[in-house]
Amino acid sequence: MERPGIVGSIVTISVISACVALWPILYLNDDSTGGGAAAFVMIVTIPAGVATFLVGLLLTIKSHKKSLVVYNKWKSEEE
Repeated sequence: MERPGIVGSIVTISVISACVALWPILYLNDDSTGGGAAAFVMIVTIPAGVATFLVGLLLTIKSHKKSLVVYNKWKSEEE
């Protein structure tokens, strides 16, 4: 059993959060309104990306702490 790592999970959460926050830049091109609709969507999606990041980070830390307890218990039984 390997010691659980947290870096990979945080990187994954960061990438997913960035995609949630910045998808309008990639897919929304609104020249008819001067960018007003695009700006509104950006104002809505950036906080959604931040919320996704924070919730994901909290769940990752909770899961990591739980897996450390299991790892330490397994390691103590092995000795």
